[in-house]
Amino acid sequence: MLNNAWPSSIWHLYDYYLDAAGDTTERRKPASLLHVQYSYDDHSVYVVNSIYKAAPGLTAVAHVYDINLKELFSKSTPLDVGPDSSIKAFDIPQEVFQTPSTVYFVQLELKNAKDMVESRNFYWVPAKLTEFDWAKTTYTHTPAKISEDMTALQSLAPSRITATARSAGTMVHLHVSNPSKALAFQIAAELDDVQGAKLPRITWSDNYIELMPGEERDLTALLPSDILSRVELKGKSGLKVKIEGWNLEPVTISSQVTPEKSGSPLLVTKATQDQ
Repeated sequence: MLNNAWPSSIWHLYDYYLDAAGDTTERRKPASLLHVQYSYDDHSVYVVNSIYKAAPGLTAVAHVYDINLKELFSKSTPLDVGPDSSIKAFDIPQEVFQTPSTVYFVQLELKNAKDMVESRNFYWVPAKLTEFDWAKTTYTHTPAKISEDMTALQSLAPSRITATARSAGTMVHLHVSNPSKALAFQIAAELDDVQGAKLPRITWSDNYIELMPGEERDLTALLPSDILSRVELKGKSGLKVKIEGWNLEPVTISSQVTPEKSGSPLLVTKATQDQ
């Protein structure tokens, strides 16, 4: 459902407090107009064009890593996609997923003719998919005979990030980078007021992301005007960006709210998280 009428931790895109859940980001990716995706059943990579005009000059890029980030597969394929259609870019060979690793990472990017990223996706794939007991299917669910083993994610090597933030008006720009040698997994950002209270109804361009070693990403957050006014009325105009992750310590960045004026500088703050 879109949101719950009472506090709950499941079955919603926005919770009782109108805060975007992880599902919001993950559902928005496949709903994008130009999209690259991986198929769990046959390891194929497809590009989907939901625009009513052709998308020529694209390049689909895939990398597969084991749990220790050893690269097992890499491929880049140029392609053109017709209007309102999908096309298979390539298949990832089955033998890639037959190493001793119990979890694999599949990183996908779709680039345009100017080498700009149009779409990206990151998957964590079990060596063996769930085996379902179809004979016991009910109207609500199908039980699993054997569940996938994702426990290796619990022992991911610690990672660290650096981050900078700048804000103007209702927009906050966040730059996050991973200078470590480990995957930064499930990085999630939130906006807080200067007292540390989480701000509701924030629209992030992306969230719950992964960063490979040396990778960096720019994110934006849009504040509703009434939320920004409420922050300013407290007398201490400012915002905090809190960044958390699966295998890293939280980072908090204090960023002063500045008026949205053309040509005016944006205040920039920086935080570095140590291992």
